[in-house]
Amino acid sequence: MRDRRFSDAVAQRTPVSLKRWVNKLMRRPIDVQRAVISPDFKRYLSLQLEPDVRQLRNYLGDDFDGWGIG
Repeated sequence: MRDRRFSDAVAQRTPVSLKRWVNKLMRRPIDVQRAVISPDFKRYLSLQLEPDVRQLRNYLGDDFDGWGIG
């Protein structure tokens, strides 16, 4: 999406009604109560993401403690 030619081509071919719908959707407030995930799903995500997080921490080094699975 960062390739400007690609995003321009998509924007030119996207109907105005769809652009309005996406714009409205993106401006809608987030319902925090609905944003809560179940403990089982959180556990599933942790298991799925753990190898990637470990690899990222190895890449970034010990000084970077901003990434982890909470």
